[in-house]
Amino acid sequence: MSIDYKSYLRNISYEKVWFFGHCLTLSSALLYALSFCTSTKLFKLIFVGVLLSFGVQLTQKYILTPKVKSNKKKSIKKIIDDVNFQYFFIAFVWLMTASKPNMLSIPPFLIFSSFHILSYVYKKNEKGSKNNSFIPASAMTFLVNLEIILRNHRDKLVNASSLCEVYLLVQLLFKAITFQNKSWIQICGYLIFMKMRLIDYKESGAASQENNTQLLINNFKNLDLRISMGLTKLVNSNPSMKSIQNIYENVIKNVIVKQFIKIKIPLLSRIEEEKSKKQS
Repeated sequence: MSIDYKSYLRNISYEKVWFFGHCLTLSSALLYALSFCTSTKLFKLIFVGVLLSFGVQLTQKYILTPKVKSNKKKSIKKIIDDVNFQYFFIAFVWLMTASKPNMLSIPPFLIFSSFHILSYVYKKNEKGSKNNSFIPASAMTFLVNLEIILRNHRDKLVNASSLCEVYLLVQLLFKAITFQNKSWIQICGYLIFMKMRLIDYKESGAASQENNTQLLINNFKNLDLRISMGLTKLVNSNPSMKSIQNIYENVIKNVIVKQFIKIKIPLLSRIEEEKSKKQS
């Protein structure tokens, strides 16, 4: 007896699954912090929640929505370009390598879930009458005020999320260089994630607002500036450290950034830009 999986999927309350996923992510992240970041089970639950919430959006968009005729290459590219798929992918990587957790992998999803939960609760409660409200008035007042605070600081929180993504790459590179357990699986998965995040910029030359691509690029440039200035000072005081500067410039920047991710703008420091201006 064949099962019509599409009709089965249509009958699921996706809104509830999506909301539950975000609640699971947020609650697990808070409990994980209270456990002093020691519970592997709670770390896994964070990303189970992410897979649920982002998976619902992908299911609705690419499985349940009537398909427009297009070739396979375009369909795959459309999915890869989707920010929901990108974060679904990296959440799966973190879940599979949960025995070696990375603290910086949590904040972006914690911020996303907080925004979504508060926005959902506020809108849901606003639609119903005061008598039928599923949240007590005192609690609702607190949630509304919290949502206003988050909304007012949205840009700062999104920037914090982007910074975590940038510094996480540095952390993973260090782990890979020191050959820590599962570090190469994590760095390879994360580089693929970054490649997907920046693929629209690579191909079109325009930064995506939805994916906050320009913000990510700017944070990479700022990090590069700090590292370049730090290495320059280090080499000036200790010339024997020149080899470390060469590894950063020739291997990390030129091979990993330019060749793999292929960002069209070079991640060069302002020191080098000023030198070229003086020479011209």
